[in-house]
Amino acid sequence: MGIGHTRAFYEKIEDERGRKMDQKKCEEGFPQSAGNGKKRKRGKAPQKRGQALYALLALTSGMASGLVIVTSKEAKHAMGESYGSFLFVIATSLVFLYVTHFLHIILHEAGHLAFGLMTGYRFLSFRIGSFLWRKEDGRFVVRRMKILGTGGQCLMSPPKLLNGKAPFVLYNLGGSLANLIFAFLSAAVSVGLDAAGVWHAPLFFRILSVDGLGLALMNGVPLRLAAVNNDGYNAISLGKSPVALRSFWVQLKANEQIAKGVRLKDMPNEWFFMPSDEELSNSMSVVMAALYEERLMDGLHFLEAERLIDRLLSIDTAMSGLHKSLLCCDRICCALLLGQEEEAIAKWQTDGQKNFMRQMGKLLGVLRTEYICALLWEKDAKKAEEVRERFEASAKRHPYPGDLESERELMRIADEKVKGIASLPIAKAASSSL
Repeated sequence: MGIGHTRAFYEKIEDERGRKMDQKKCEEGFPQSAGNGKKRKRGKAPQKRGQALYALLALTSGMASGLVIVTSKEAKHAMGESYGSFLFVIATSLVFLYVTHFLHIILHEAGHLAFGLMTGYRFLSFRIGSFLWRKEDGRFVVRRMKILGTGGQCLMSPPKLLNGKAPFVLYNLGGSLANLIFAFLSAAVSVGLDAAGVWHAPLFFRILSVDGLGLALMNGVPLRLAAVNNDGYNAISLGKSPVALRSFWVQLKANEQIAKGVRLKDMPNEWFFMPSDEELSNSMSVVMAALYEERLMDGLHFLEAERLIDRLLSIDTAMSGLHKSLLCCDRICCALLLGQEEEAIAKWQTDGQKNFMRQMGKLLGVLRTEYICALLWEKDAKKAEEVRERFEASAKRHPYPGDLESERELMRIADEKVKGIASLPIAKAASSSL
């Protein structure tokens, strides 16, 4: 995109800004948006309860594993021999615990895959930790990607919507079911090995059983969490609303297209919609709102994206902390690309947001935001170049070319904004009018 495109872009911004749309007209600009934007009083109680129960389940699972270890015949026998033997059994058991937890993460994602395939879904990608496997040109390739609050992820393409319905229960709960199934199988194997007098192996399978049961409960019991809601909560949310189910379907279809290199702005218009205020209380419907905002950013509609972000962050919704932080990244970029004042940026670049950006420092959207901040706010070309190098390093491993192209375009606009300040009087006018 050249300077001429940038000039036309800023002329369009100035034209839209000159209309001075009032709040009512602003709301009318969002399809299917309803309500007056007032804060609802649900608060964060469900999220806090979910976090507390999740922590309790994790603690109980850990205590149960510890009890299995210290009461095992291996530990009792070692204690009768020597203190060193007992410590060896404990150290070995901790290794077992680490290995079993890793195995159950794999089993969990494999459960999503297996039950998804059983109900008509098609494979897209499979991620454990930061390692992601997906198909490119008919062959499997490994890419790197990490999402805060998740140990893995299995993405699949959904079957067609029939009368607004699609299967979702087994796909969402497949991971917990897999953990539960293998927990019971492991318990049976440990009993058999114990009866056969095999040492250490029964302990491994007992730990595998307890850890599997714990993970099944932590993911299957519906819990609203700070970063990403668990599978049980997602399944409940989908069952409550046809809008939520449609939103879920669109999210998966959009992932499929992004994996093929298609950008959000080029996907079918009929897929995207803004849920009503009431629907924003549903954790799956509100993700559609975030996806709608991403599409506005991809289409360079920064004014509309800015207004939508402000609206979503000013009312009480079921949006996860992860999506809120990503919205704040986009809001920072909107303010800078629209030439807004430093006070507007400082409002969004809070300590919490900075902490998120540090934790997710390899995510392309975060790196893009850091680049635009360094270039347009800090006016530090050297720092911007360092961020760009980190961006390109992450881009080499990024699995989705559609995302990559979109982020690079936003960075190009920032580059051209810097280069075009002297030759584009409209940039100065835009800066002073906000």
